[in-house]
Amino acid sequence: GIERLATLVELDRRRAGEGFAALSLGWALHELGEPQAETKASLYRAALEVMGFDALVLGTSDLRVPALAQPFLDGVAYDLPAPPANVPLSRTGALAQAADTEPFTKFEVRGLTVRALSIVDPELGPQLGDVAEVVLPPGGALQTLTPRPDDLWIVSTDVTAAGMSAHRDAVRRLGPAVILDLSGSVGAERAEAVRLADGPLVVTVATWGKEAGILDLDPLPVDQGGGWTVSYHVLPLEPSLETRESVLRERVTALIRNYKRTVRERGYLASFPTYPDDDDIAYVGSARCATCHPGIYQEWLSTPHATALGTLADKGYHWDPECIRCHVVGFERFPDGRWVRVQGGFRDPGATPHLGGVGCESCHGPGEAHVESPLDASLWDAGGPNRRHPDKRGCAVCHDIENSFGFEEHYETEFLPRADHRGVPSDRRIVYEER
Repeated sequence: GIERLATLVELDRRRAGEGFAALSLGWALHELGEPQAETKASLYRAALEVMGFDALVLGTSDLRVPALAQPFLDGVAYDLPAPPANVPLSRTGALAQAADTEPFTKFEVRGLTVRALSIVDPELGPQLGDVAEVVLPPGGALQTLTPRPDDLWIVSTDVTAAGMSAHRDAVRRLGPAVILDLSGSVGAERAEAVRLADGPLVVTVATWGKEAGILDLDPLPVDQGGGWTVSYHVLPLEPSLETRESVLRERVTALIRNYKRTVRERGYLASFPTYPDDDDIAYVGSARCATCHPGIYQEWLSTPHATALGTLADKGYHWDPECIRCHVVGFERFPDGRWVRVQGGFRDPGATPHLGGVGCESCHGPGEAHVESPLDASLWDAGGPNRRHPDKRGCAVCHDIENSFGFEEHYETEFLPRADHRGVPSDRRIVYEER
């Protein structure tokens, strides 16, 4: 979505002129495996610079990728992104250079001073490693900031609804404010002409790069008490933005081309963690399944799952492990979110093309044992290598909010029918050799 965002930024800046400012709310990266995270963070920072963003605050995940917290180049309005207001950075950790940075970033919009900051969920403190020794309660951290009743405060946070109520009053004390809730648990998706003095206004931002949030500020006449009203709405980052003329998008596209080239040259796919160490788990590819299940195989060939690797190749991402893992056979996701490549699974487009696409074994497990012993029902029992009835949880590993927005709401009506082959006529043939 960052190329579409570049077009939107250019169009909106052209419309608003000096009354336009762009703010990155943080939580930019969610996959933190090194070393690709650093390369991706550098791409993100460079794209923000190209688009002329006025401010960047950092979330919990951002603090674990040092490239996101490095100084910008000269000529940008600020030197360092603002660390979370309730996270005092360690003076000996990876971000020691930013330990004295103010917990907010400041910019101007037509004479209005805007102060942007982030607040992170204290429960996520253990994830920060040596970056910070402690995460402070949000309310207490906000109490240390000096109120600025003539400024606008923008607070980006992943604190849940229960935590939000505890520090809303502390935000109100600072002055007129908008709280942007990234947890998805509180706030409204749209607000029209809300008087900031009555705030803070709380709105939900939970679309993971599928939309851009817009705050429209309008001054109130003196006879109405002065101050500002704010309207919040979202603009979808639609595919049509890729066809609009945009100098910024062309520059961001050039950055992404270089990123793709770097990912392949540095061999991130080849060095992706594998599990287990032995080669006991073997995948055979969907074409082998066609021997006994020709009808289902032919039906699968007509689905987007069958061409999932080709979809990546068309866009140049077929050597990027962050993309590959959901478009091929043989990657697994642990409950803690970590991804691994199974030893006998897909390796690269040249070495294992038969495991390209989201095939039979993506849902049912590695098929070698079943091919060798097609009548062995124990393979499908609990704990066996094969899954007789894959469920929604298995689909959600890849069809998450970032990659399949709306999956939860439309699973039964839209997503499941595309992959459900239970209605395919039963034309299975068992072919085996007596030994």
